[in-house]
This record gives sequence, structure tokens and C-alpha cells, in this order.
Amino acid sequence: MREHSHFSDSLILKTERLLLKTPQLSHAEALVDFEKRNREFLKPYMATTGEDLFSVYEWEKRLEKWQVEQQHSQSMRLLFFLKGSAHRDLVIGSCHFTQCFRGAFHACYLGYKIDQSHQGYGFMFEGLQHAISYLFDDLNFHRIMANYLPTNLRSEQLLKRLGFMVEGYAKNYLMIDGRWQDHVLTSLTNAHWQEEPHEPI
Repeated sequence: MREHSHFSDSLILKTERLLLKTPQLSHAEALVDFEKRNREFLKPYMATTGEDLFSVYEWEKRLEKWQVEQQHSQSMRLLFFLKGSAHRDLVIGSCHFTQCFRGAFHACYLGYKIDQSHQGYGFMFEGLQHAISYLFDDLNFHRIMANYLPTNLRSEQLLKRLGFMVEGYAKNYLMIDGRWQDHVLTSLTNAHWQEEPHEPI
């Protein structure tokens, strides 16, 4: 029996080619730059596409909210940076684990996005492998859920490669790009999950 660790607000995970860092207020401009570079590329997959994505002030507010969530172990977000890059402050991707539940569930939802110019090089797979290992091994989560649009073949292949299993198909599941869209529902479970001391559900 073990106790789960709390989320770190200054986490850095290192992979072969990447640094995965928890977002800080100082990343606001880099996140605006990421959204501007990928505005049209990500639009078909985004729930939010408003102009606030291109405002440093709005990003600072969002980052403050994320920090509070992380301090309360409600969510964990990671920004992807290339190791040894001349553009070391350039965000090339991100992932987030949200709606984190403990109690009898020990589960969360996964989301992610990659810069268009860095797609197809295995960066998202590499980053998610390490992030998921951290969530399972260090934070002792039992289940991660991830859902994707049926037309998003790259996400389908990525999740399958990571070991996610299809569990269902939800009609009109999320409002993406301004309309309700179907999603394929998948999950990955932690084969090495350890029972923890009982806590209120």
C-alpha cells in the first residue's frame, strides 16, 4: 500500500530529444506564438478558437488558473521544448491531464497538440510515453482516458501505439470547431497500480 504523490508545479521531465516542463507565467508569450503559428492547423481539432488564444494577458490569466489547479492536484500540464535547440524557448507541443479524480477512480483525461512543423517526427509519442510513465509510476494513477475525432487518423495511430484501447463511440460528444462532433473513446490502465490508504470519495 502506498500514498500517491502530489503534483509538482516545477516539474521537468527529460526524454532523448525533449524537455517537458510545467507551464509558468513566463511562458505566456511562447504560448501565444505557438497558437499563432498553428492557428489554421489546429482549428479543426479545437474546442476554443477565440482571439483570447492570441493575447498574452489572457494567457497569463489562464496560466494562473492552471497553477491553482496543479496545486490542488486537479490537472497537470506539460509544455514540450527541444533539447539543445537554438530556439530553446520555442514551444513545439503540449499535453494535459485534466479532470483528475482519486477516490475509487484514480483516473484523468489526456489531451495534446503538436506544432505543425514538428509533426511526423515522433515527438508526441516520445513526450507522452514519459508523461504517462510519470503519471502511472510516480503519481499512481490507474486509468487515463483519451478521446479523438474519427477523422483524426494520426491520433488514432498515436494512441494505439501508446497502448490505448478503444472502449466506445460517442455521438455528438464534444463541440469542436463550432459544432458537436462524434468521438472515439479510449483508455489506458496502469498494470502496476498500487492500492493506497482509503480516503473520502
